[in-house]
Amino acid sequence: MDSVLDRTGRALPIALAALYVIGFLIVGIYLASFGASTLELFKIQYLAAGFWCTVPIAVFLLVCTPFRSAISTIVWMRELHFNQARTGWRAFFVTMLIELFADLGTLVFLTSVWARNVPTKSFFKVSFAGNGIRSISPGAFALLYVPIIIVSLGLVARRSLPHVAPWGLGPILPRKYITGLMDILWITIIGAWLALFARKVYPKIPFSLGGGEPRTVVFVLNEGPNQTQGFLVRDGNGPQTVPYKLLLENEGNFVVLSLVDGQKAIEFDRKSENFPRI
Repeated sequence: MDSVLDRTGRALPIALAALYVIGFLIVGIYLASFGASTLELFKIQYLAAGFWCTVPIAVFLLVCTPFRSAISTIVWMRELHFNQARTGWRAFFVTMLIELFADLGTLVFLTSVWARNVPTKSFFKVSFAGNGIRSISPGAFALLYVPIIIVSLGLVARRSLPHVAPWGLGPILPRKYITGLMDILWITIIGAWLALFARKVYPKIPFSLGGGEPRTVVFVLNEGPNQTQGFLVRDGNGPQTVPYKLLLENEGNFVVLSLVDGQKAIEFDRKSENFPRI
């Protein structure tokens, strides 16, 4: 019992740090897509963003485990029936096929569950259009899991390949080159996954749940000319502005987005003397 608590105590700070770094990258990519770059080093929002990014991966692993166990049991029982040893290239390819079928079975299951709970008529259409997390089409939902499947297969290959090719694949591709190429591939795929999540999924998660869904706000401008009138548009002759989408709020800055398509984010100092009230 004590050893379990000790391992948990050592793993918890590492897990929180990983979530924080992932969330920091997601929020940074999200703001950069609007031309904004205002980030604070310490912000609880990063933990929430990292948590939401890892939820799909955790769900995938949770569902995939029984699929993998069942398929592995069936396949290896058949292999042993034909007196095939679990060594060599045959075992490597069998292991890869088990992982592939388990991953694809998990993908089909999760996508079918998602399709039954989203208001969409097109199963295969890849679309992130609309507001709210339920606007993601089943096709787009499946696309989100493709990088996870590739990384999953890559991890199995890296774990199994040294047993069948301890020195690599001949003089052209020694082992160190193979692992190096795999690492580059995984970093690229993980970066693509983070960018896809930050741009397409994170903005659909409600702000109240720690997501990046923009809030609609209206500012009250001070009377007379001020430095914010160059970029905030009044709603008629009154003191209020037209509605804006609030992307980020911190101690020093506001980052808002005009509802007019094609406009970049607007960033201004909230500590200014003529700062408009929200």
